[in-house]
Amino acid sequence: MAYTIDIAQSQLLTVLKAFLQSLTGLGNTEVVQGQSNRVPAPKAVNYIVFTPIGRYRQSTNQVKYSSSTNALLDQQGQKQSTRLDVQVDCYGPTSPEMAQIISTEFRSTVGTDYFNDAGFDRAPLYTSEPRQLPFHDEGNQVQIRWSLDLSLEYDPTVTSTQQFADSLAVGIISVDAEYPPI
Repeated sequence: MAYTIDIAQSQLLTVLKAFLQSLTGLGNTEVVQGQSNRVPAPKAVNYIVFTPIGRYRQSTNQVKYSSSTNALLDQQGQKQSTRLDVQVDCYGPTSPEMAQIISTEFRSTVGTDYFNDAGFDRAPLYTSEPRQLPFHDEGNQVQIRWSLDLSLEYDPTVTSTQQFADSLAVGIISVDAEYPPI
């Protein structure tokens, strides 16, 4: 049985990255996804690192079946409403302002319209309040960092092949005749 999913997490994160880049008009700000091995921090004075931190079921699955004349194409789709939490860390002298802009615009029509235009009808859900967190770099120097968590909602559907019966033959058999006692 083959399984596929129609919306990969990477698709949603690509749109999130573009959204964050569209909001960073405060100078030379680079936006990167976190948790990459052996990748140094960006050289830009101001930069944003975003990292997925959790996936949560929002409701019971919605099941949809589709059948065709070709039994190999018969499918079952299970849609699961999912919340994806992403930690967004803003670094540099303008990090408090970047965090405020992201917090404000993510939960506005700007955020909703941006994700709708990219094909995600319910993506911006809510955001935490921006918080200042100290960060010690490789030189043991404190860097300015403001962090907030964004919660996005989307509905990936897992599709698998499914067997269907379009007709049944019902009859009566004599159990003793068909399966004699031993």
